[in-house]
Amino acid sequence: MIVQSPLLEELGLKINNHDICRIDIAAPVLKEVTLEPNGLLDAEWSITQVIAHLPVTAFSVLELDLETERHTFGPMMLCLLRIQPTMQKLKVVLARDKVRVPCPVNCPCKHPINWRSEDVSLANLEVVEIHGLQGEDDEVDFLKIILRCATVLQRLTMTISDDVSPSNNGYKKICSIMKEHPDVECHIMASSSEGVLYP
Repeated sequence: MIVQSPLLEELGLKINNHDICRIDIAAPVLKEVTLEPNGLLDAEWSITQVIAHLPVTAFSVLELDLETERHTFGPMMLCLLRIQPTMQKLKVVLARDKVRVPCPVNCPCKHPINWRSEDVSLANLEVVEIHGLQGEDDEVDFLKIILRCATVLQRLTMTISDDVSPSNNGYKKICSIMKEHPDVECHIMASSSEGVLYP
């Protein structure tokens, strides 16, 4: 795919696996790219390949709508953050199965195994929004990475799924993490209302 336009500011792409290595964009004022994978783009890791092949050296905003089903999303997110470490805002909307079935033993979503202890340079990241949290361990661990590595983070906003109660162990862990970072403006909201659950 070749796109050349000196005035193009927004671009929407529907892509297949075989499109990944054939993207060539020459648009000097391009501000927004929307990638919509179709059914053939079925591996979570493919989106990291797509972003790595985009001829854009720096994103200021990265917004992702992820249908992770039963998979761990932390390792994939680390790959994306390493590809675009200069972003200033990150927004992630998670769609996860309410009943989590463990993925296969050697599923790529679990690699690298030590992803929870890895660091990534996020020197410009100021705002993070994560919607659809269920209090799962991988979500808690990803929040820890963000708060550990985003040294200039100003605001973290999370929306919790309706079926997660304040007595949920994962919810309690998230609140505990927030208390450890009083310099960051943190909010937890319920997805079904405008009410703020935390602070």
